[in-house]
Amino acid sequence: MELSVKDRSAKSQAEQRRNALADITNDSLKGYIIWPQHEHASTAHYLDASSVARAANTVNVMALWSEEELTKMREEAKEEHASVVLAAIEKFESDRRIARGAEIIETWTRVGPTARLLWRARSRSK
Repeated sequence: MELSVKDRSAKSQAEQRRNALADITNDSLKGYIIWPQHEHASTAHYLDASSVARAANTVNVMALWSEEELTKMREEAKEEHASVVLAAIEKFESDRRIARGAEIIETWTRVGPTARLLWRARSRSK
């Protein structure tokens, strides 16, 4: 950070510091910066992607997967997302049907006795 802040004026130093922090945040979110204190120490949990990339003679970790594998992973993610959305829609429709049924039952219990009396009176008048 200190190498990024070189100007004499406080205003430009503050801007340089903001830019440096934005770069660090961006690089961290993209995975270019590793924060070991946030990783589990177990060797079963931790894998150094850069060493795997070097072993595969590449510097780009994404190059470790073939285009077919990446395409398949994208399709699986889309299918999984679609199934989650479909399940949510089905649950909404089911909840709506249950609510409509409860509404009908409530109306029938309120109106039902009166309707039965009217039907009886109508059948007697015939």
